[in-house]
Amino acid sequence: MITLSAKRAAYGGFFVAMALMFSYLETLIPLNYFIHIPGFKLGFSNISVLLAIFYLGTFDAFLISLCKIVLTAILFGNPTSFLFSLGGGILSFLFLLIAKYVIKEKISYIGISVASAALHNVGQVMVACLIFKDFSVMWYLEWLLPVSVITGIITGAVAVTFRKITEKKYVF
Repeated sequence: MITLSAKRAAYGGFFVAMALMFSYLETLIPLNYFIHIPGFKLGFSNISVLLAIFYLGTFDAFLISLCKIVLTAILFGNPTSFLFSLGGGILSFLFLLIAKYVIKEKISYIGISVASAALHNVGQVMVACLIFKDFSVMWYLEWLLPVSVITGIITGAVAVTFRKITEKKYVF
């Protein structure tokens, strides 16, 4: 865990920049040609939050998650996408806290990533239910949850690879 404040701020900035880079790259991939789920994203920007909670701690990871949500909505989204991201991000982050403090060593990065991706989708659908005042959008989860398992595995594998590379090079 990093304790020096200047170093913490630099790494926090790095993780926010990483999240924004992944968010931008996701806008360049024409997913609607392959996966016909409106609003679907790969969620690779969540790699930065997943890593930040273990490298920097929960408070810094929460701030990084919040910055990611706000800046991504400003740069690539709209007010509605902000609400969806916020709902999903909060639910996903709550699971990250549970994984770090309750489950601890009993679950891998990939398991955490899959559960976080699934809960992110659940949070987004819950927000949709509130916005549209209609619970029939819950059917959307039958399409989102299987895809979130796949993207969660990919995101978790990237986080594991990043962690292995940085441990060998003593970056953090």
